[in-house]
Amino acid sequence: MYDNDVHHGEVLLLTATEPPIAKRVACDPCLAVASGVPRGDAPVLRVLPAVCCVVLGGLGALVLAWSGTRSHVLVGLCLAVAGAGGAIVHWRVRGDPLICVPLSLVGILYAGAVGFLSVPSETAAPRLLLASAAVFFVAILLLQSTSSTTYLTAIATVSALTTAVTGIAATWRLEFTACGAGLVIFSLAILGMAPKLSMILSRTPVDSAAHVTQECHLTLTGLVVGSAVAAALGAASVAVGEGSALCGTTFTGVVALVLLLRMRTHVDPTRRAWLAAAAMLTAATGFAATAFSVPDHVPVISALATISGAATLTYLAGPTVSPIVVRTVEVIEYIALAAVVPLACWVAGVFGLAGGI
Repeated sequence: MYDNDVHHGEVLLLTATEPPIAKRVACDPCLAVASGVPRGDAPVLRVLPAVCCVVLGGLGALVLAWSGTRSHVLVGLCLAVAGAGGAIVHWRVRGDPLICVPLSLVGILYAGAVGFLSVPSETAAPRLLLASAAVFFVAILLLQSTSSTTYLTAIATVSALTTAVTGIAATWRLEFTACGAGLVIFSLAILGMAPKLSMILSRTPVDSAAHVTQECHLTLTGLVVGSAVAAALGAASVAVGEGSALCGTTFTGVVALVLLLRMRTHVDPTRRAWLAAAAMLTAATGFAATAFSVPDHVPVISALATISGAATLTYLAGPTVSPIVVRTVEVIEYIALAAVVPLACWVAGVFGLAGGI
């Protein structure tokens, strides 16, 4: 008995009938709960590691640039090469964008940090000049080595515009608000020329195939996104650095209106969403800067911000727009575009300089 693992006190049931197989009944609560669990990986579980990689890598690059120590350049250079090289190798081997894109962004961020640390200057313009130039170089390199066209084109656009503005600022020692106004002017110019530039950059022939036109659309999306983000950053710089609340608020309001009305000319939802987000960021920065500048008028600013936000809900209602309204909106957009350059000159102090001469 002990050889068959039967011990003292155990009960043996001797029968020739096979015992029935245990089955789960339909009303079993454990089975019901277990069957209700969704199968497979949730999309957020695939996106979350990529977001964590970019956030932590960006934090590391920011801390490295903030240290201001030139001896840390070698560390940043190694991390930039590792990120960019890992993105290129992974794209050649597997081609998973959820791994390639975060590695590319980490490489780009550390390239900017290395450029910022490499300049032995106390002023910000030369450092930002080399940092934006390094970001532009790495973005173009990755753009040629991978097929992540949209976001790399957007980064290259922002960095190219920033390089142009900071180069002028480093040469003529412009003020912070003048740099922001110039960045807005350049960004809106690129935004208007984006369709033609996308065809030139993607080398789209007249009788182009479907994959070539798709590449042109991706390039156009990157140009629109990059110029919209650069315009929002420039307007935010003006709102933060401008001493006059009236001047800064007027400029940011007009820029936000231009970005918002530019949505009409694009059908792609990505371009429209980024233009709307840039307009919202510009308007929010303008309202916040005005509230800090003139705290006595906070109730008025609060009401205007709320009314502006509520006005955006009319898009969800889908109102019927008559041709007269469409033409009126076009005229408003033309007036806003025409007002950007004089307002930029006002912000940059050109009118005051001319009056002093």
